[in-house]
Amino acid sequence: MAENYLLPGYYNLKQAVISNYEGKQIDIKNMIPSFSIIESIANDSLRGNVDMLDTIGFLEDFPLRGEESLQLVVEDPFQNEKIFDLFVYKISDISIKDSNDGVSYKMHFTSYARFQAGLRRVRAPYENTISYIANDIFTKYYGDTKPIEVEDTEGSFRCVIPNYTPIQTMMFLSSRAYSTQSPSCSFRFFENNESFYFVSDEYLIKKAQLNDGQDIKEYTFSDAIPKSGEQFLAQMQNLTELRNSDRSNTVNDLYSGAYTNNVIELDLVKRKLTDKRFKYSDDKNRYTETGTSQDVHSDKFIEDIFNEENERRFLLIKDYTTLGDDPSNIRGEQYLSEITSNRLAYRHRLNNTVVNARAYGRLDLKAGDIIRLVIPEFTSNSDKKLNPQLSGNYILHTLTHNMVHDSYEIGMKLVKYDWSAWWKKQV
Repeated sequence: MAENYLLPGYYNLKQAVISNYEGKQIDIKNMIPSFSIIESIANDSLRGNVDMLDTIGFLEDFPLRGEESLQLVVEDPFQNEKIFDLFVYKISDISIKDSNDGVSYKMHFTSYARFQAGLRRVRAPYENTISYIANDIFTKYYGDTKPIEVEDTEGSFRCVIPNYTPIQTMMFLSSRAYSTQSPSCSFRFFENNESFYFVSDEYLIKKAQLNDGQDIKEYTFSDAIPKSGEQFLAQMQNLTELRNSDRSNTVNDLYSGAYTNNVIELDLVKRKLTDKRFKYSDDKNRYTETGTSQDVHSDKFIEDIFNEENERRFLLIKDYTTLGDDPSNIRGEQYLSEITSNRLAYRHRLNNTVVNARAYGRLDLKAGDIIRLVIPEFTSNSDKKLNPQLSGNYILHTLTHNMVHDSYEIGMKLVKYDWSAWWKKQV
C-alpha cells in the first residue's frame, strides 16, 4: 500500500490480523486484494466483506470456520487511522485458480460488538423512559467496545421484553421512542465507524449545526480540478460521480400518507373512537430541517390534491391512558398516534431528494454526518449559479468504504429533507 500520499485515492492497510477461537493469530494483510466496509443509519451495525487470495492453504490449514475475529487497521490520505474490530461469520464464493495453485474466496463480517450482543436474549421488565432502557440494554449486552450516544426521550414506558435479541430490543425501542424536542420521532439505532447511536434524524441535524456548522463537510462537483498533487485537497473534496436517483414522485406522495393521514384511535378504556387527523402543511414548521425547506409541490397543489378523501388511515387499539387521565394500573401515555403520523411525514420527506455519489476515500466521514453539496447549475451559461435542488445539506445515509488494491473510494447515499437549496451563493 502507498506510504506517501501525493494523489488522492490511496490508503494504507497497516494491519489485518485474524484470530481463531483458540487465540491463534496470523497477519493476512498480503492475502487481501480488496475489501469493503458498509455503515448506514438504516443498519444496526457495521458489515462488509474481504476478498481473499489464498496460495498457502490458509483456508484449510488455519482453518477458517466462520468463528474468527478480524482486526483491520487502516490509514487514509489525511493520515486518519481507524481500527475496525470485526467478526467473520461466513465464508463464501470459493473459486479454484485455473493453475490449481490457490483459491479465492470472500470472508463476510460484522462488528464484533454486534456479534457478541447477538449471543444473548433479553427477558426483562422495564418501567422508565425509553432512553434509560436503551442505555441499560446497551450497557448490559454490548459491553464497552464502543460508546453509545442516546437522545433523551419523554414519558414512562412500561414493557416486558419478550425474549428478543438485544438488536431486536433496540429496534423495538426506537419504534416507540417519543420526544417533543424531535417532533418527527424518527429514532434509529445504528453503528458507524466511531460509535453506536440511539437518536432521531433531527438530533443528527441539530448536532451538525452546533458551532456554526463547522463539522459539516463540503463537497463540490467539478471536472475542472487539475489531477495533480498541488490540488490534493480540492480533489479530496470533490465528487467523482453524482446521480440523482429520485427527484419527485407524486403518486408515491399521494399514497404514502406523508401529507395527510388519519390515525383512528379505538380507546378500549373509555370505549371511545377518535379521529386524529394529520395535515403536514399545518405541522411542518415544528420539524428540524437541514436548511430552509421548500416543498417539492406548490402550496396550491398541496391544498387541492392532498385531502381527507385520499388520506391514509391507520387503526390504533389504545389500551393505555392519556396524560391528565385518572391514575390506573394500565400503561401511561404511549404517544403512538403522534409517532405514527409525524414519523411517516418526516421520513417520507427526508427522501425527497436522494443522491448517490462517489468520492476519494477518507475515514473522517461516517454514517449520520451532515454533508453540504455545492453543485453548479447544469447549463452552458458562463455565469453559473447553484443548482437549487441538488445543492444543500444532506444526511449521509449510507457510506461504503471500497479498498481495491492501492485505491480507496467511498460510495455515499445522501438524503435531503429540503427540496430546494437554502442559500443563494454563487459557484
